[in-house]
Amino acid sequence: FVLGGSSGKREYSTDGGVSWPGVGGAPFGGFGQQSTISDIAYGGGVFVAVGNAGKMEYSRDKGEHWTAVTFPEGLFAENYSNLNKVVYIGPAGSERFFAVEGLELAYSSFK
Repeated sequence: FVLGGSSGKREYSTDGGVSWPGVGGAPFGGFGQQSTISDIAYGGGVFVAVGNAGKMEYSRDKGEHWTAVTFPEGLFAENYSNLNKVVYIGPAGSERFFAVEGLELAYSSFK
């Protein structure tokens, strides 16, 4: 399980929710730029979190470590004030996700 919320806090559980160690390192959005996490999706062995200021991060190790998504040139995620939903779209085994702000598509996949 993975949880996220305000001030960039993230927690994960590998024992069915009995314990919830906090994620070390920089908060979601980076030091001095903490963003509220709006949504988290899971698919293809990857968790993806989205939030304020167009921030998106992913974890391939069940939520213990997170990596900021670097958007392709020409896609200015920082122009999005709040990515509020992320959905895994598959196919199985892929890393394809849609992140949206309101009804506008913000991003479709990452590596």
